[in-house]
Amino acid sequence: MDIDDIILLLAFNVISDEEAALFVLILDEERWVPEHLKYGQFDFNAFSDLEFVENFYFEKEGIYHLCEVMNLDKEFRSHTKLKWQNVEGICMLLQCLAYPNHLCELRPLFGHHVSEISVIEISVIINCMTDLLLKLHGNRLLQLDENDWFDPEDMARYVRNKGAVMHKVWGFLNGTVGPISQPVRDQQEFFSSHKRRHSLKY
Repeated sequence: MDIDDIILLLAFNVISDEEAALFVLILDEERWVPEHLKYGQFDFNAFSDLEFVENFYFEKEGIYHLCEVMNLDKEFRSHTKLKWQNVEGICMLLQCLAYPNHLCELRPLFGHHVSEISVIEISVIINCMTDLLLKLHGNRLLQLDENDWFDPEDMARYVRNKGAVMHKVWGFLNGTVGPISQPVRDQQEFFSSHKRRHSLKY
């Protein structure tokens, strides 16, 4: 069925105006292709050597070397079942570092939706950074009680000396701000000038 058939059915009162509008919407949806699918998937070999260096500031062999040095698996899979090759992830990250790109500007180059590009970049960064940190400082991070540099009481004292309300805190995590009722005591400690309300971070 195409638009001419719909007009013909409408002219002979076979379908109502509402049904015709619905058929037109269905036809439009069938013809609509998501933006990122128009470009095709990332093809490492489609670039000439010069184009590759211009886009990623590395030669093609250098990308394989980077993947090896960073100890990246050949293929990755996200929690949403998105799959990509290590080479594509590194190229995506390099492209973002080379130019101040918005993620939507990477669609023509990689053929992924913006949300997929974000997932891939974050996964590559996290994978590289955690491997690097564990390789360089893993012994310090995994055996805190055996390190002479780590003394929780000293750290808590530094935090307390800066004016903290709690006296046994030595580490902080950035978390979600949860609004609370106005407390009776220490109101200033719980007031967020950014959120303009009393809150706790979780």
